[in-house]
Amino acid sequence: MARKAKPPTGKSVETLRHEEAKRRNIPTAEYQSVIQKEAEQPLAVTVTVKIAELRNRLSHYLQRVQRGDSILVCDRDRVVARIERAGLQASVRERDAEWLDRLERRGVVRRGTGTLSRQWLSRKPRVRADVVAALLKAREESP
Repeated sequence: MARKAKPPTGKSVETLRHEEAKRRNIPTAEYQSVIQKEAEQPLAVTVTVKIAELRNRLSHYLQRVQRGDSILVCDRDRVVARIERAGLQASVRERDAEWLDRLERRGVVRRGTGTLSRQWLSRKPRVRADVVAALLKAREESP
């Protein structure tokens, strides 16, 4: 059963018009400083690409890297490499530390508080299988 439409109420919403502005959406003064900082830094996009597609469209993806995008190269749906713009201001260690901080805040990882002893680091795991042979066999069987 259809509902009857309600008659419009007497309320109205006024729009603010800025005659000198060229943009439609102008931020209020309280948000303007935040928006200006975000506008100064281009948004970095991470793109996932398979090796064959990267090989076929290399110049396209290199242009994207020059603009600041990051390319993750996948081999059989596993990320094997990351292509980023050279000469970025933040070093890899700083970016990795920030990344770990974000993961820790979200509760994904928990950092260790102690250090590993040299004795523990020097021990080699005991493997009874031939790892190289297993790897070669897996590569032969995969399509």
